[in-house]
Amino acid sequence: SRRELWSVITVIAATGGYFLLFVRGAYLDLLSAELGTPALKSALAVLALSGALGGGLAVWRFRPHSYRRSVATGALACIAAAVSGYLSPSLATAAGIGLALGWLTVTLVAGLRAAIGMQALGRTLGTGIGLAYALGNLAAGLSASPRMQAGWALAFLAVALVASRWLRTGEAEVSGNDDFRPVRLASWIGIFLALAGLDAAAGSVIQHTPALQDEVGGGHLRVLLNATVHLAVAVGAGVWMDRKRFGRVVLAGWAALAGACLLLDDRMRPFAGAELLFITGASLYVVALVFYAARGGRPWLVGIVLAISGGVGAAAGIGLALDFNRVPMPLVVVACAVVTGLLLIRHRGRRLRKPLLL
Repeated sequence: SRRELWSVITVIAATGGYFLLFVRGAYLDLLSAELGTPALKSALAVLALSGALGGGLAVWRFRPHSYRRSVATGALACIAAAVSGYLSPSLATAAGIGLALGWLTVTLVAGLRAAIGMQALGRTLGTGIGLAYALGNLAAGLSASPRMQAGWALAFLAVALVASRWLRTGEAEVSGNDDFRPVRLASWIGIFLALAGLDAAAGSVIQHTPALQDEVGGGHLRVLLNATVHLAVAVGAGVWMDRKRFGRVVLAGWAALAGACLLLDDRMRPFAGAELLFITGASLYVVALVFYAARGGRPWLVGIVLAISGGVGAAAGIGLALDFNRVPMPLVVVACAVVTGLLLIRHRGRRLRKPLLL
């Protein structure tokens, strides 16, 4: 029903907003202030590993008939972990935040194919993720302090908890697409791992470089523009993927992120195109990542893809950006080589076989 569809969109948007505002925003700032920048790398590793563990537990305990209850449990756990992390930023609370977020995201994504089917999967994800970015940017841009961002993040989780009561799912048909065979799965994980690194590194540079922050995020009109572009691009990406254009979305996201990383340097501050490239690339990449994980109908695949490509890639990108105070050129070169090479191999393989529907 339409109510159930919008409940899915709402939970996706609220979960994504919490991640952007608190886990990737306010909490890292609080940890840095409490422990110092050198200890932030250890915290990133703890977040990634505990997130993978939480996702693994979600895969183990996933049952279609208890989908609504499992999502609600994850939202409650995230609320408790966020409050604890805000009051006492430490490696221990980082582990709790990672566990809760890993459980919530893997559970949510694992049930999407059964909950809404494949026909509207792309549009649903695009709308939810676009709203997460749009609302997260508005809240962060208009409420710069970690305290205010944490408050907004908790409000998002409360919305997710309420909306989860209308989630419904059953047994999903498992996709027989060749893209989920071991070799091709590994190639897609490599592609998304590289894209996650570029996305996280560029986002970290913007967040922690005052000159770039003033240029990219300054002014209410600029914040509104950024939010609008995020939403429009994410929805467009979802529509593209529903029309079997998954590979093109990934390629466009890679080109935009690579271009943004090359331009996000305080010496090139006047070039405002960097921010739009970053926003475009981030929206395209995240929608494609979640779409790939969700469409297989396999909880274990969701856990692997989100843990490696999302968690490890993001933590590595942020860690490298902290070392150099910019997006390191070797990261851009390696990521571009990985994505280009794997996409070319995939394209050639498809030409040698019967064309596959994505």
